[in-house]
Amino acid sequence: MKKPPKPEDRYRKHVTVTVRPPRKDLGGRYCQVDPSVFRVRYGGTVTFRVEEGCGPLDLFVPTPKGAPRPFAELRAPLVVVPRTKEGRAFTVPRGSGRREYPYAVYCRACNCFGKGSVPKMITGP
Repeated sequence: MKKPPKPEDRYRKHVTVTVRPPRKDLGGRYCQVDPSVFRVRYGGTVTFRVEEGCGPLDLFVPTPKGAPRPFAELRAPLVVVPRTKEGRAFTVPRGSGRREYPYAVYCRACNCFGKGSVPKMITGP
């Protein structure tokens, strides 16, 4: 009998990544990225947004050699996420198999990177 997948192994249709200001109790050196590692379905969406005190964000999403672009709207590896409540949404193109994409978040207001150096996005079925 096959075991059901663990919650962290499930691919979600929509993911929202929230960037928060650095926590002083953790040394205050990095913005908090939640979730920093996530799984999203092909054809799904990923929204990056900021909380009060952060943004705009510089989002760096390089495409590994031989892999398709991680987001349909991505024309360059560096994009800006505005300092708005809505943030910026991206569509994950259709595909097959499992892929991992590293990404980095830099917050201009806090002058720091997101904690989790380097977080990753995993796409799949």
